[in-house]
Amino acid sequence: MDAKITNNNFKPICPFCRAKWSDENMRIEELYASGGCESCGSGADISGSIVIACHKCGKVMYKKDFTD
Repeated sequence: MDAKITNNNFKPICPFCRAKWSDENMRIEELYASGGCESCGSGADISGSIVIACHKCGKVMYKKDFTD
């Protein structure tokens, strides 16, 4: 019997405390990491910062600045 490997449960980990990213952190990253559609520019006029902090230790794991 062959074992099947799936990535359904794959989540990045915090580099500081090694906790898996929370579901909320994953949603934030998926929604805002791109900064908009590259082909049509939708959402590209967003200015500000997206910060994802670890839910366990509170340290910033991901930050992306958006500028017009």
